[in-house]
Amino acid sequence: MSHLIQITTTGEIETLDYDGTAPSLPQLLRALSTEDITVDRLDAPGHIRSEHITVWADDEAITNDGRLNFIASAYAGTPIIGTAVISGFNTETGDTVGLTADQAAEARDEILRASDRVSERFGVLARLAQL
Repeated sequence: MSHLIQITTTGEIETLDYDGTAPSLPQLLRALSTEDITVDRLDAPGHIRSEHITVWADDEAITNDGRLNFIASAYAGTPIIGTAVISGFNTETGDTVGLTADQAAEARDEILRASDRVSERFGVLARLAQL
């Protein structure tokens, strides 16, 4: 079984099943909570480039009212609006693939670490603002 990881604007991080025998685009659109719009494929975050990870984002963010996704942005290292989805990719074919259980667990851990780093920075900024 392979997986996708979905990160919502409300901070929910969910591991979704990915069917490697079915077309990838409908699965990505479903995970992004959309049906018929374009998605932006972002390069893998710099801290995990060697792990063959792709971050997908709804480029119009219609279904999420255009809200900034703080956790996905922290993970990807670039601002992301709306829901984001993390998948793997096959370096030989360029095809989107699901994450293995180990890759999904590693990505979830990195997402949480990135979120913690951003939370710490916001905490420092809040304390500085009180001075």
